[in-house]
Amino acid sequence: MSNRQPGEEGSVEHDEPREFPSLEQAVKLIVPYYQLSIQRVDRMDDRFQWFLGLVVGLTTAVPAFVTAVLGEGEVNFAGKPWFPLALVFFVLAFTAGMYGRFHGTLHVLDLSKVALHVNKELSDFQRKLLKNAARHTSANRHLVWRKNRWLMFMAALFLVESVFLLLWLTVA
Repeated sequence: MSNRQPGEEGSVEHDEPREFPSLEQAVKLIVPYYQLSIQRVDRMDDRFQWFLGLVVGLTTAVPAFVTAVLGEGEVNFAGKPWFPLALVFFVLAFTAGMYGRFHGTLHVLDLSKVALHVNKELSDFQRKLLKNAARHTSANRHLVWRKNRWLMFMAALFLVESVFLLLWLTVA
């Protein structure tokens, strides 16, 4: 027999058996998971914004620099196919970046739907909350994965554009 009082550390109360004892702990993790998802999507958005700035900046800087160094009449933009091809890949890279940045929706809890279940038994409410959070976490992880793939596609297009710009500089 133990000398511990109910509620003391290490005591076991058998008055109200818990059907799902870890449910409360899991519910406490929901908000941090949503915060993490929001941070991940924000980081992807920052990467897109930075890379779009790089693509636009270098694409406009290279012809301007070459024109400034060689002189306005000395630069041949249409003589070889390299510069027009570079512009085509610039448009493709920029379009891919804009599509990747703005396509997709972050999933969060819809409080109007959650509020419908508040009057029910708390553990049932918590299970539904966890189920929705798990579904949203999976969808948000897929969203970040998809945005990352678009960013990589944009980087590949920019690499091809850069090769064409280099060919234009060296061959022309």
